[in-house]
Amino acid sequence: MILRRGLYWAQFGMAVLLPIWVLISRGIIADGVGWQLVVYLVLCPILFVALAVLTGLTIARKKVRTTRAVSWLDAATLLVIWAAVFTYGLFALPALAVLVVLSIVAGFWVAVWQLATETRDRVKGYFDNGPRQIPDVIVVSPDRVSR
Repeated sequence: MILRRGLYWAQFGMAVLLPIWVLISRGIIADGVGWQLVVYLVLCPILFVALAVLTGLTIARKKVRTTRAVSWLDAATLLVIWAAVFTYGLFALPALAVLVVLSIVAGFWVAVWQLATETRDRVKGYFDNGPRQIPDVIVVSPDRVSR
């Protein structure tokens, strides 16, 4: 539970830190000449948006919000994505770029699938158990009011 809670809080920071890591390590230090820097200046905000969307889809689930812990599937997906992005910051290999893109796409669909499944189960539970009963309201008729 400690790992899953830590990953819950870490995903907010990683959405910002990982694109900065790639921009500094690849864009400025390693490949910082010419058009490669411009490419990283375009790709890093896209990476930020992708990680922010993943975070939003994860937090959209009520179970994640109430426990403040991601699921084990979320934990595995996030760790793979973060490891791929961090490694790409160290080595600019085309295979790593493909791995980053595929892991983010897979993470997106895993998050959508979990959100749809949890929402479906909550709606099904609502209709199976019925709506909560509203307590009867005590109505006092005007002829019973004492003056």
